[in-house]
Amino acid sequence: MNYRIISWEEQTSLIRISQDYLYDKTIEKYMETLRRNPKQITEILVTENFVGNFPYVVLDGHHRLAAAYTSNRKAKIVIIQDPKEIENEHIKRRYNFAQIYVPISSGVELYSITDLLKYGEKK
Repeated sequence: MNYRIISWEEQTSLIRISQDYLYDKTIEKYMETLRRNPKQITEILVTENFVGNFPYVVLDGHHRLAAAYTSNRKAKIVIIQDPKEIENEHIKRRYNFAQIYVPISSGVELYSITDLLKYGEKK
């Protein structure tokens, strides 16, 4: 697996999202963790993207990404290139469709973390 560290500014231009909802309490939990551990870097699982201008799409870590972005923190993106590298079955299933799936919420196509924070369904 390859990885790279990206700034919070890059998170909106490099990473496409693959879900249409966020849980506010989960984001708050991750933001609190980041506040308590200032040197911690959030880890996000991504794979190559085939839709739009984003090189990567999130497989796992939408809430961690939202917390990092909202906190102006860096994120470590772990680039999955082969589904055999994934042990979690839920993430394996997402790998199979994430590259082509574009979530829609409130009639808006969601591409970036800022789209998800602004238009995504809040739970």
